[in-house]
Amino acid sequence: MEQQKFQLFKVRHFTDAINDTLAFAKDYVRQYGYVLLVLVAPIYLIGSFVYSSAMTSFAMSTNFMRNLSHMGATSGLGVAGIMIIALGALVMHLLFISAFMAVERSEDGRIDHTDILRGMRENAGRMITLYLQIFLISLLLVGVFALFVFALVSIHATALLVLGGLVFFVGVVYVAVPLSFITIVYIREELPLGAAVSRCFYLVRHNFWWTLLILFVAGLIGGFAGALFQVPAMALNFMKTFTSVRSGRLDFEVGTADRVAMGLSQFGSIVTTTVTAIATCIQYYSLVEKKDGTTLLQEIENIGTDKDSNDFYR
Repeated sequence: MEQQKFQLFKVRHFTDAINDTLAFAKDYVRQYGYVLLVLVAPIYLIGSFVYSSAMTSFAMSTNFMRNLSHMGATSGLGVAGIMIIALGALVMHLLFISAFMAVERSEDGRIDHTDILRGMRENAGRMITLYLQIFLISLLLVGVFALFVFALVSIHATALLVLGGLVFFVGVVYVAVPLSFITIVYIREELPLGAAVSRCFYLVRHNFWWTLLILFVAGLIGGFAGALFQVPAMALNFMKTFTSVRSGRLDFEVGTADRVAMGLSQFGSIVTTTVTAIATCIQYYSLVEKKDGTTLLQEIENIGTDKDSNDFYR
């Protein structure tokens, strides 16, 4: 039986978006799963190992002053571990954007892991450029916000500080929803950063709450699935806490079992990020169809040609 192309450009309601997220995850798990295992998972595991090494280095010393003297190096190692894990998340998002673009370009919806890897190589430079720009802008915004907070603290303006924190939280949510599409817009549509940001807000306009709900539910689904990989780490922490209470001595040592459990928990993070990344791409294509009518334009262009427009649909 010939495989029909997965319908990307389609206006989706809430249930359709969630169902198509799970359907895409199931239909293409072999293709993107291979790249996850050989490329993304090792990055997460290395980051987890570096981070756990930092925790071990700090916990193994029983001398408080020695801990303080090594705190700078330990903190640096811990930050390095977090940065490596963040790199893994970046590579994962590039993976799924490349997967969706490969499906979009294919004639029948059939893709292979080599198509995904080829797309990742082609778009890696643009992805790095985007995140460097975001990093520099984020540093500037954080600096301005820190100065604002310091000014309010210095004049003991507690009420304004609380109000500012509330406004900041609402603003972050308001901006985070449209900017969740910044990566795929920047890469797929090849727009400069300013135009890509405007495009993201245009797509989400009048669709903010449904988009937020879709991404939130997708995160919950991924979180519940990924929680299974967190069980060993939680069990070890519970056992350590129970033993510490009985013995009256706190035990912060990170042993081999803790390292293995922490590494395994990273697969839970991969599962969670996978579902969210797929849902983001699914909703992007849905909003593009709703705003631009891509399918209708393609059908108009295909009138009078030998190409059957029904091949576009799943």
